[in-house]
Amino acid sequence: LCFFRREKVYSAGNDSLLCVHDVVTRDPILRFKAEEPIYNVATNVRALASLSLREKVYSAGNDSLLCVHDVVTRDPILRFKAEEPIYNVATNPRDDAVIMSASEDRKVRLHDLRSNEDMIAVEGSEDHLSHP
Repeated sequence: LCFFRREKVYSAGNDSLLCVHDVVTRDPILRFKAEEPIYNVATNVRALASLSLREKVYSAGNDSLLCVHDVVTRDPILRFKAEEPIYNVATNPRDDAVIMSASEDRKVRLHDLRSNEDMIAVEGSEDHLSHP
């Protein structure tokens, strides 16, 4: 669950759907379905993130994929693959081209969307990593 601007909320979960909801009307605006190849949303989505100034949403889950989605065009922009399920995603409020993820393999990855590569992957914890 994450906010997008003031009037929208993103949600996702075990049903393989990523939804955009209108906060005022409480209606779903968009749905990203896993069975439609254009969306390729992770099954059992575990983490969502967005930036209030951009029309992007980041999803990650048990399929070990971090996906970047363009909400306006409804197209997937990029995908990053981890070795294990990804449990957390965090955006950078100063640079929307850089995002972080944390996965079950105990690695924190810094992703550069401009080059479609991991900038750095560090191992840190002996337990699962999380972001509040």
